[in-house]
Amino acid sequence: MIVAVAPALHAPLLYTLLVFLGYQICAVLEQMKKEEQKDRAMDDEISWETDPDDPEWEDLEGFSRVKLSKEHQIMVVRVAELFGRMA
Repeated sequence: MIVAVAPALHAPLLYTLLVFLGYQICAVLEQMKKEEQKDRAMDDEISWETDPDDPEWEDLEGFSRVKLSKEHQIMVVRVAELFGRMA
């Protein structure tokens, strides 16, 4: 779109190429940040370990949480997919 609009605005070719290059760099950086955030979220989720004293609980660095049943896990995954599509 940048290349298509530039002639209509009588923009010099050099400026058009600089804007296009800047846009591409920003797109790549945004994609890299998105992947990093997704990897960090997965690492945080995988790091939880089952409590040896009570198998219904999980521990992570002093924090505890209850494991979800299969039905609740399915519900959480579906809600997460919905939020993922909305973003």
